[in-house]
Amino acid sequence: MKKIFNFLLVSLILSNFLHGQEWQVLSSIPTNKHLESIFFTDINTGYIVGENGTILKTTNGTDWTSQISGSDSYLYSVYFTDASSGYAVGESGRIIKTTNGTNWSTQTSVTDKDLHSVYFTGTNSGYAVGANGTILKTTDGTNWVNQSSGTEVKLYSVCFTGDNNGYAVGENGTILKTNNGINWVNQTSGTDKDLHSVFFTGTNTGYIVGANGLILKTTNGTNWISINSGSDKHFYSIYFTNSNTGYVVGENGTILKTMNTTNWVSQTSGTGNKLKFVYFSNVNSGYIAGENGTVLKTTGTVGFYNNFVSPDYLYIYPNPANDILNIDFIRDKGIINGELIILDIHGKTVYNMQIQQEKTSINIAGLKPGLYFIRIKDDQNFITDKLIIN
Repeated sequence: MKKIFNFLLVSLILSNFLHGQEWQVLSSIPTNKHLESIFFTDINTGYIVGENGTILKTTNGTDWTSQISGSDSYLYSVYFTDASSGYAVGESGRIIKTTNGTNWSTQTSVTDKDLHSVYFTGTNSGYAVGANGTILKTTDGTNWVNQSSGTEVKLYSVCFTGDNNGYAVGENGTILKTNNGINWVNQTSGTDKDLHSVFFTGTNTGYIVGANGLILKTTNGTNWISINSGSDKHFYSIYFTNSNTGYVVGENGTILKTMNTTNWVSQTSGTGNKLKFVYFSNVNSGYIAGENGTVLKTTGTVGFYNNFVSPDYLYIYPNPANDILNIDFIRDKGIINGELIILDIHGKTVYNMQIQQEKTSINIAGLKPGLYFIRIKDDQNFITDKLIIN
């Protein structure tokens, strides 16, 4: 029995090690407006849209500058068809377009309903969905026409797996599907929870996330099953970098990652803000946008499980510990002004504090006995070590 327990413990640690990943909260964002959607045209060139007509652009993946959208309408979604041509949609039927990646102009809209998602299947063929079951389509990149959705619920997300095969999801468990790009029919979702984002990794394999930790999956494009996410947070966006590796983001800074589409592991976001959209410009470079101008970035680097041996300038004692844990640094080598975080073996933060001195003592009597990981970081250094609490 002991051998089985040890095997399971090592497997769990290894699983969290593989899922662990460092997300950096970018400090160069020139706005505190709520941000809603991201799109990258190459590994470094990307756009974010949001509240009050906010449009941000980066050409290096780190530094972002504001663009003039020509409107203070809330923008909910952005999509580019090539390196310079892109669209953003939003409040009261707003549709804007750029042909040079810099200047944006308003297009004529055929609705005054809020548009929450835009997706293009080709250079000029695209769809936008939104409030009151609104579905718009363009075949020339300029003129938009209404399509009948057969519903009045708010649609939050649209995704296509081919030129004519697409899905739209929304309130009250609504899933719509089209096989011809014109007619939309209801699918059975098995839930009445709001569905916020849909993403397909193949022709028939897709995922939907929504309220209260809901994740749905289909492998035939028709039947949807629920996957246990291990969370009750509202999810707002899902993205896969390949058929097995995916990310979900949501309220209270929630980030989940899977490497097998079944088990989802929590990651540390460094923020409590609501996270609205996740996007990867390649398999390693990922971005998340959220409330209050929050933008997170990862380069795929394993974070809080990357080093199980303390450097010689960091001393954590006693280890194993009971009630009091002491952390000592050598001033000219170690971190003396940064953040200390203790995580359980699931990657969940159970303790955090700011440290500003060479010697720090913390009371850990409230933590249950077991294996933990202690992470200490500042802008220059990053240290991780094992911690056992008796």
